[in-house]
Amino acid sequence: MDTASLVTESLLKNTYTRAHILYRLEVFKEFLEKVFFTHAQVRGVTADGKEASNEKLLLTFLKGRGENEHTVASLQAIPMLVYQTITAQTVYSIIDMVKERTKNLPTFIVYVPVEFDEKETQRIGTWIRAHIQKDLLISFRISPKSAGGCAFIWRDAYYDFSFSYFFKAHKTAMIRSIRDAYERFRNTTKHTG
Repeated sequence: MDTASLVTESLLKNTYTRAHILYRLEVFKEFLEKVFFTHAQVRGVTADGKEASNEKLLLTFLKGRGENEHTVASLQAIPMLVYQTITAQTVYSIIDMVKERTKNLPTFIVYVPVEFDEKETQRIGTWIRAHIQKDLLISFRISPKSAGGCAFIWRDAYYDFSFSYFFKAHKTAMIRSIRDAYERFRNTTKHTG
């Protein structure tokens, strides 16, 4: 497997959204730029005088940036073999190939009423990849209209599972049910009051 495929596959292991994969790829690129192009070489020597491993350098770099545990885990999933194959001359072409590969992955667009944290995104992403398609990316769109459920687009078809959709579809029955419940309540309070 070529280097770009290894990076793409590694990022997909625990990155579920298009936004997160592009962000993490950008962080990875910044790390490689720092390793290859700065005068204050990241690779080099640890506090105890020993040569630092790429893994340790990556972790130090990510912690210095204040990256969250999900980004750290995602970038640590990239095999150390990758660091042995990337050079200063190949950094940008490999990053571009990974971007192109992720751009060509299928997208599952989900309309939700609120933004989810990464833990919830991971839970949803794991389920979607297990039940719909293994190598897709999610694109969350915030839409208050999807309250009480969600809507999504898959293979150019729109599916609406929001409360407002079901309310509109069953409006008459729901109003009748509410009216009946109210009448029952009203009748019981007349007799007890």
